[in-house]
Amino acid sequence: MRVFVAVAILALFAASPANAASCPAGEGYPEKLKQCVLCGLGTYSPEGSINCTRCPAGTWSSVQGAVDVSTCLKCRQGTWSSQEGAPGESACISCPAGRWGSMLGLTNSAACTACLPGKYSVTVEAVSATICLSCPAGTWSGSRGAGSMDSCNACPKGTWSSAPGASRASDCIKCTAGTWSDQMSAVDPSTCTACAAGKWGNSAGAASEENCIDCSPGTWNDQAGAGAQSRCKPCPVGTWSSESGAGSESTCNACGAGKYQPAVGQANQTNCLPCAPGNYSLVQGAAVCSFCPKGTWSADFDSTACNICPQGKWTHSAASRRATQCTPCVGTGCLRYGSARVTIETVNLKFARLSAEGLRHFASAIAKAIATTCKVNESSVVDLLGNEETVSIADDGTITAFARDISGPTLNDLAAELYSPTFRSLLVNSSVPYLSGETYDSLGLVFSGAVNVQSEKFVAMLPTTTMTQTTTTLTTVTRSRVPDIPSASPGVSDDEDDDDSTSPSPTVVDDNDEKDDDGDSAKGIFGQEQQKQQQQQSGSGGGPSWWMFVLGAAVAGGAVAATISAMRKRKSRTEEYDSAQSDSDSGTA
Repeated sequence: MRVFVAVAILALFAASPANAASCPAGEGYPEKLKQCVLCGLGTYSPEGSINCTRCPAGTWSSVQGAVDVSTCLKCRQGTWSSQEGAPGESACISCPAGRWGSMLGLTNSAACTACLPGKYSVTVEAVSATICLSCPAGTWSGSRGAGSMDSCNACPKGTWSSAPGASRASDCIKCTAGTWSDQMSAVDPSTCTACAAGKWGNSAGAASEENCIDCSPGTWNDQAGAGAQSRCKPCPVGTWSSESGAGSESTCNACGAGKYQPAVGQANQTNCLPCAPGNYSLVQGAAVCSFCPKGTWSADFDSTACNICPQGKWTHSAASRRATQCTPCVGTGCLRYGSARVTIETVNLKFARLSAEGLRHFASAIAKAIATTCKVNESSVVDLLGNEETVSIADDGTITAFARDISGPTLNDLAAELYSPTFRSLLVNSSVPYLSGETYDSLGLVFSGAVNVQSEKFVAMLPTTTMTQTTTTLTTVTRSRVPDIPSASPGVSDDEDDDDSTSPSPTVVDDNDEKDDDGDSAKGIFGQEQQKQQQQQSGSGGGPSWWMFVLGAAVAGGAVAATISAMRKRKSRTEEYDSAQSDSDSGTA
């Protein structure tokens, strides 16, 4: 019996390995089983190993009893696997939409490369970036690895984007200030609608027309798409407008005749101010009232014309406010010397764009209008230098001329004619052919300034000279007596018997000892050209013209006389102003 048990034990040990080292390649020796076991799928065991090793992540194996790692195959492109010891290719998971994998054996989903912001992909198991599609124009996406076009956000209202693949909200370009758009996903700036005329916009990216702001009353804008309030132009002086969102200057209403308005951008008719006594406004839309000229007066507010003094009487200053200021005048018909100075104040006369020839024609036309109205020959109208059939034009547009040889009308008659709308219409009609670009209505405003006539002896003006060692130049033009020399300037009567007939004193004889400001200087574009012509005609040779020596002898005395005359003038004008102020508490415009 004991022998039998011993034999059985020996047989059992003979059937089992003696230890783990005796397991062949492809098999493992689990401690619990204490025997060699064939390695399963997804594992391998090389020669001498007692363990079945799992295939690494990103690989798989369907071989049992594998003896080498080479039997672990990598997951194909576009897939990944984090599983160790994967028993088959089904363990490799596809890269999701929005990602792609170009390498074998990826071990996690993050190893799949994401499509960049501004792109998306709906393809799974993609192997290259070519599957990443750009978000369409008018949209944007800031997401990486976007898996559908739903990740592309629409550009909001008030913006647009023409480029596909926008990756930021700021890639949606805002509509400029003064425009708006209520369209989502806009792809073109043409979707930005301009604010209408009469409106303006102050912010970019406006999403509706409600962002367009009306130009305020007193202003207007005729251009669509205004991006700033400064594009709303103010109504000009002499006008007003209570309309909001005005799209044309025609909405600016002119103040009525007899009123004035000196400021731009006015929104109420109450800003049209009445002309004060001694002033008048002939036309609508006046920026300032004109003084009643000499020989007239007005005691009323809102005057559109001034009353002319009765025959034989005259006012000695402008802006007279009472009939009692008309006092008896000197000479037959108040024209002691048979000549009168005519001054025409213009408003924005654009003579600078006239050629020299055009300017001469214009001046000749005005002279003809004066001659017709004063009932004298055209040659009897002269400029300040004595040139016939023309007028002097100062830099500020003031027109001055003398009408000589007046024998029929009285000064009061001349005033009635020259201050009338008929004369202004004649000026307009005479100017239309020469002031190109001006309409009849605009010329009406040009000649809406004051017209003045006063009895005055004509004395031609001479240019003064400044002599240096090398040159002789004309610098200014002052009113001076023509020396008693041959070829004296025209306009001085030979039969005048005044004591100062040979004096070079720069004075002008006036019935009322008045001196008009317009005569202080003949400077101006037309006067300067006349001076140049006189200079060219005055002499020849290498030295100064012969008349300069005669004039030089009179310079010292003339300067003293000019100083005295200026002081007298200033004193006289001060006394006139004080007298006018005492007549009424009302101010003048």
